Amino acid sequence: MDNDFNQYIHSASDSLIYLREARDLILRDKHRIRYYPLVHAAFCRLLAIEIISSIELMIKRWGPGCITADLMAFIKPSGNIGKVEIFERELGKAGLTVDLNVLIDYTATKLLRNTVVHSDLSEDNAAFLEKNGFPRDITKLDENHWDRMNRAFDSMMLYIFTAANPRPR
Repeated sequence: MDNDFNQYIHSASDSLIYLREARDLILRDKHRIRYYPLVHAAFCRLLAIEIISSIELMIKRWGPGCITADLMAFIKPSGNIGKVEIFERELGKAGLTVDLNVLIDYTATKLLRNTVVHSDLSEDNAAFLEKNGFPRDITKLDENHWDRMNRAFDSMMLYIFTAANPRPR
C-alpha cells in the first residue's frame, strides 16, 4: 500500500510542478496569447483539480494514523462554513494556529474543483465563492485566484503534515 500511495503522491507533486512551469512559459509570451485572461482561468481550473487531489492524498495517507487531529473529517461531506470550522477545530487540536483565510481559500478551491469536475455549482456554493472573492463563472478566474490557491495549498500541506507528524515533547 505504501508504494501505491508514494506513486500517487509523487505523481501529484510532479503534476503541480509541471503545471506551474507550463503556465510560466506560456505567460512569458503575451504577444502570442489571443485572450490573455482565459489563460489564467484555464490554469486556475487545472490547479484546483491538482491541489484537491494532492491534499486528499495526503489526508488519506496520514489521516488514519493521526493522533492529534481527526484529519479524515476534512474529506467527509459538510457545508462550506462547516468545513472551515472543522479545519480550524481539528488543526487547533493538533496545536496549530491556522490562518482562517487559508481555510476559506482551500474550501473555495475545493468548490471550484467540484464545479470543474462535476459541471455543477449550487447556489449556496456560488454564494460562498462570491462572498470570499472568487467568481461564480470559472472563466473569470485570474492571477489573484492563482496566487490565493497556491498559498492555500502550501499552507494546507504544511498544516496536515505538521498535524500528522507532531514533534515529540
